[in-house]
Amino acid sequence: MSTMGQRWANWRANPRRWRPGYIVRSMIGIARHNMRAAETPKGRAALMQPEIESEYVELLLDAEFRRSVDEVKAHSCQDVARLANLWTTVKRAGAGTFLEVGSYRGGTALHICNAMPQQGSRFYCVDPFEDGGYESKNEWERGHETTSFMDTSFEAVKRLLAGKPFAAVVRGYFPAAVAQQDLRGIVFCHLDVNMYEATRRCLEYLSPRMDVRGVILVDDLGHSECPGVAMAVEEFLALHDAWRVIPMFPCQAVLLKTTP
Repeated sequence: MSTMGQRWANWRANPRRWRPGYIVRSMIGIARHNMRAAETPKGRAALMQPEIESEYVELLLDAEFRRSVDEVKAHSCQDVARLANLWTTVKRAGAGTFLEVGSYRGGTALHICNAMPQQGSRFYCVDPFEDGGYESKNEWERGHETTSFMDTSFEAVKRLLAGKPFAAVVRGYFPAAVAQQDLRGIVFCHLDVNMYEATRRCLEYLSPRMDVRGVILVDDLGHSECPGVAMAVEEFLALHDAWRVIPMFPCQAVLLKTTP
């Protein structure tokens, strides 16, 4: 039996297979396995076999989506797969308050604005921009430097979103930066903060402020360079029974409430 076949058999036989903590730990294990396998060009190519069936990627042919990707790709680190997940999730959210925490150069913020309903909705993107870097970082979180993602500009992101009158760009660390905003009834949040403490703090703030139909799309869950994200999500789920995690390829996850 192949390695992945054995993993599948082990998962099916495990009585804990649907527990959020087990899902998160499994994602970390698979990510580490894939990173080791991808250390050579041959190993990386092998990970893409079998290829994704083109029949099931119709979104990539959607003219509106492709225009947005072309518009934002110079301002974002996100690949097409993650931009597709972001687009689809925003499209299903409906009208309401939209939020992004961790905007860097504003590419994903603009992508969200392009996908969200513009009638009856507000969007806030929050980042320290060139003034920041990471507010806190543990010694074992070595995937990024403290000063990573400072090669950006608050004014540049404001200009990028200038054509979106429903969008506001907020400079500072979340949630302190939005203390003057009444952020409740949030239908969608894109959480891309990379670090354990920031992820933990954001989730605790967001939990009581999310709409009953709201979702939090977490980036870098399962990415070997951001182990703190998975740790924070696992701890959050252990403390909040109403929330569940749904992993998304390649390294994202949706958090949603199963009860109001």
